[in-house]
Amino acid sequence: MNETTDLKQPYWLILINYWVQTRKRTGLTIPFIVGTYNLYLSKGNEDKETINSLLCNIVDSNIENPISVFNCDTIGEYVLTTYKMSGTEIKNKTTQKNTFVISLSAEILGKTIDDLVFKFEKMYNQSISENKYSKNNLSWTEFNEGDIKLIKEALGLDT
Repeated sequence: MNETTDLKQPYWLILINYWVQTRKRTGLTIPFIVGTYNLYLSKGNEDKETINSLLCNIVDSNIENPISVFNCDTIGEYVLTTYKMSGTEIKNKTTQKNTFVISLSAEILGKTIDDLVFKFEKMYNQSISENKYSKNNLSWTEFNEGDIKLIKEALGLDT
């Protein structure tokens, strides 16, 4: 199995790219991305992804194109995508490069990463603490077989 150090890009970018470019979908929810790390890439209890660490890692990254957050009408949740969107741009403080966009549909939650973290923690921390990372039939559930297959394909993990 690949460790996080073996991945050539951040795991979240690999997942989002796979979902958007290969699967031709709009994006992935924050709990799905956090759950992927915690179940498949974490090195133990001290190494857990959180909503805060995920969003801060995205903003602090050196990615070419920004990640956008928007409200997905299909599932009624906020998702992260590689699609170019209009909205509030958040820049990496070191490089001054735009790495994150709060789309117009997500600006209701706030216009800073701190605002988003606060709102997303209220929305998703309970599901994450219960290992319910996937939205199926309007409910948060544990990963199903299809989710697990997608994660392993995207990250090149042993099946």
